[in-house]
Amino acid sequence: MRSNNVILTDIESGEIYKLTLGGNKQLFVHSHALFDELCDESRFSKIIDGGLDKLRAGVKDGLFTAREGEHNWGVAHRIIMPVFGPLKIRATLPGMKDVAQELTLKWYI
Repeated sequence: MRSNNVILTDIESGEIYKLTLGGNKQLFVHSHALFDELCDESRFSKIIDGGLDKLRAGVKDGLFTAREGEHNWGVAHRIIMPVFGPLKIRATLPGMKDVAQELTLKWYI
């Protein structure tokens, strides 16, 4: 099924589904409760592997390469969380909506 550059590829009957947007596969959740569960930091931890693990060999425990529990991870976490926490992100939504509407108008005009 196709609809305005969004290709529905594998919608499962549950609350988690996958869409292909602009050639990129992305997962979406259906409810706030499930989203809150996925954002529960006490249940998930940061993993450094792949390219970040290779980068870590050169730059050590920096902002993106520190492992959870390391001193610099704690420092970065305390700096970033107030700026990118739910309340700050929610405050940016009206501005993002305006930009998205303007961009959409440019695509269709």
